[in-house]
Amino acid sequence: MNYLMMVCCAALSAILGTPFLQSVPLSGQTPDGKQLSQQELVQMLDNMGLEPKKINDFVATILWHGDQLNISMTCSVMENGDYIELIAVLRTIDNPDTVSAEAWRKILAKNDSLGRCNFLFNEKHKKLLMGLKTRNIHLTASKLRKELETLATQAQSTQNLWFQENLQIEKKPNILLNPGPFSVPVPTKKEKSFTIEGKWSMYSGVEDGLEQTYSTEKTIGVIFTFAGEGMKAEQDSKLLYEQKYKIDNKNSPSTIDLFDDKGNMKYALVRVTNEDEFSICFPPPEQPTIRPKEFKSTAENKQRILRFRRVK
Repeated sequence: MNYLMMVCCAALSAILGTPFLQSVPLSGQTPDGKQLSQQELVQMLDNMGLEPKKINDFVATILWHGDQLNISMTCSVMENGDYIELIAVLRTIDNPDTVSAEAWRKILAKNDSLGRCNFLFNEKHKKLLMGLKTRNIHLTASKLRKELETLATQAQSTQNLWFQENLQIEKKPNILLNPGPFSVPVPTKKEKSFTIEGKWSMYSGVEDGLEQTYSTEKTIGVIFTFAGEGMKAEQDSKLLYEQKYKIDNKNSPSTIDLFDDKGNMKYALVRVTNEDEFSICFPPPEQPTIRPKEFKSTAENKQRILRFRRVK
């Protein structure tokens, strides 16, 4: 476990009063009705128009729509019922040890100026998070909205530290054989050629230039299977839809065409990150057969980027 993980575990225990994502029982209301139960919290979020999705009896998620960033958040009543825990899911870091020590130090140092918010790292789920807890007493919808706005504002203001393109990844140096003036890197074992055949899940993307995290009921558990020239999407073993696809690797980035039996076509771009991740840049919904000229999503071009991770 690296330095950030150890500090975050200690910080989470001290600041939030309970290990992160610990399953907690529903808190009963006090006799005077001052505290919300988890069920009442979900109802309040629903009344606020935030469309909460119940993950289990202890956690609900919402998608907060900000000015520049849409953020997936979890909301839960903590074990003793005295506090409500709000967590913003910022991004996935599959291998935290590849992140530079300097990048981790900058994130940790920023905690000192975030007020009641704190960066956290969930080692099990490989998630970089930002947490905030608020007193569960006389909590109104107006106050809860302000707390959610505070968390979203802090997450948005720190994008320069955690956004995917900005989080510095350390590159391992080449190992030299008999170092000298004419030494060359030791050849590495040739990797297998990449294929998108297999099973994948969609975990994030960009829409209208805004980073998205996908943790709603519509995307959780959806498996995309690519085999031969066909692709199918399933959720809980139920078929959602099927398509055909064709990839052309002659250009960079590669192109991918998707089409179904009804003649619906989409001309897109596909980019490989590594053997276990790839992303697709789709054209605007109203122009599905005009292939994107660049792998980028902005408010102007209306293109959408979806990122996929291999299911193992």
